[in-house]
Order: sequence, then C-alpha cells, then structure tokens
Amino acid sequence: MQDYRNIASAVIVAAGSGKRFGGSVSKQFVDLCGKPLLYYSISCFLKTHLIEQVVLVVPEDSIEHTTQLIDSNFGNYGNIKITDGGEERQDSVLKGIELISPESRIVVIHDGARPLITVDLVNDVILASIDTGAAILAMPTCNTVKQSRTGIFIDKTLPRDKLWLAQTPQAFNIELLKSSYNKVDFEKTTATDESMLLEEMGVKVKIVKGSEFNIKVTSKNDLFLCESILERGLYNN
Repeated sequence: MQDYRNIASAVIVAAGSGKRFGGSVSKQFVDLCGKPLLYYSISCFLKTHLIEQVVLVVPEDSIEHTTQLIDSNFGNYGNIKITDGGEERQDSVLKGIELISPESRIVVIHDGARPLITVDLVNDVILASIDTGAAILAMPTCNTVKQSRTGIFIDKTLPRDKLWLAQTPQAFNIELLKSSYNKVDFEKTTATDESMLLEEMGVKVKIVKGSEFNIKVTSKNDLFLCESILERGLYNN
C-alpha cells in the first residue's frame, strides 16, 4: 500500500465577519464547550498523518488573537501558519494557498465554522482526491427542495434524489486548483466553494459522503446544537 504521509496541506478559512452570528466575539473564537470554535478543526487536521501543514486565514485584526490561541492550545507548532484574509472567499483561499508547503500535492480547504469534522472524513476526502484530482464532502438532502427566483412564489420542485448539500473539507490537486483560479473570471463568477471553480472547468468532482454532525455554525442555534453533540459524547475526531 502506497504511503501518502504528509501528501497534503490544509487551508482553514476563518476570515469572515460573522455578521449573521452576532455577538461581541468573532464567531471563530466563540466558546464551544471550553475551547474556541476554531480550535476543533485545527486539532483535527493536526491529528492526521496525511496533513503536512495547516494554514489559518483570519481577519487582519484577529492575527494576534489567533497566535495566542495556537500558543495556548497547541504550543510551538511549526507546521501552523497564519495569514490575513482577502475581500472575498476566493481571495482568502488564494492567500492561504500561497503559504502552503511546495512539497504538498493536495490542498484541503475547510471552513473554520465547521468545528465537528473528523480525522476519518479528512482522510477519506484526501484519498479520493488523489485518484480524481478533486473531491468534496457532501450529504444527500432528505427534504423536499423548492426553487424560487423571487422568494415569494415557487417556480418548481427539484428532484431531491439528485441533490447533495456540499460540506467541507474539499480536497484538490494543487496544480488543478491553481489552474481553475487562473481561468475563472471572478468579475462574473462568485464562487461559494472551490468545487464550483473546478466544475466551471468541466472537471468531475467526486462526492464523499459527509456527516450530519459536520455543521456549519452560522447562528446561535447552530452553536447550541454543536454543544449538545459534544456534551452527549456523540463526537470524537
């Protein structure tokens, strides 16, 4: 069996303002069962032997706070780097990619607002991307989904058996992802995730089934749900 140790670097994107979340503390630093929310995804990526390096992309005014978080929770980890984010998500991801190790074949992009990721899921999506060049975590939807252009009346009902809800992490061949950034016209396209960039190029992106616990924290209710999962011992990365 081939050894893929240290084949990838991870970029954790936590540069958003978190306006929808509210509160006096930035969402990525809010307390989640005694630890900053951002702590959980960092901890997970440091545990897998497939990851060589972790790059954190945070707001410029949060760099010092993030440095303190790393020092107090992980000590002197030379394989963690910190940079400030850009104006849009794609700008933040690019700044993170610029700092990853040149030895990495795969880059893993993860939302810092998804704290309950696991080592197994990280490894699964990395290994899938080695074969295909691009892979994401996603979950099939169990809800009936309606399409509405106006937000007032329904245009049509979409077939839910063909719909998947994208999650992160998403893993890509580093050269393939860089190529997509060079080819996409960002004045016409706003990418909500990196998979979308590859799709625009016609690349087939593999789906790896994610987890219902891999929640993106955008509101206080999401945080309460994560707390409940942790307190009940349902999560183990």
